[in-house]
Amino acid sequence: MIIGFHPHFVQKILARTKIHTIRADQNDRWHHGLKMHMATGVRTKSYHCFNDKDVCTGTQRIRIDARSHQIFVDDEILNNDKTALLTTNDGFDDPDDFWEWFRETD
Repeated sequence: MIIGFHPHFVQKILARTKIHTIRADQNDRWHHGLKMHMATGVRTKSYHCFNDKDVCTGTQRIRIDARSHQIFVDDEILNNDKTALLTTNDGFDDPDDFWEWFRETD
């Protein structure tokens, strides 16, 4: 399945420092073992697949409340240390960058 990324994240994905991604999945399309075609410029003339060798290793439910700066994973609220780890693993330099990103997409 094609999965689009902002160009900012490409090097972090290739370096394996961005190890997961947060996506809406209303149709329950993502599952363990699904092959991913990671790309930038999806649905444009600038389409570039930069990784087609990885597969989905699992999914979890996540809820982000950007107003209160709370993250729930599988209904568990994350403490500050777990929030910092999640934001780093999602490719952000620090939690403030994460909250800014999700505030803008809220």
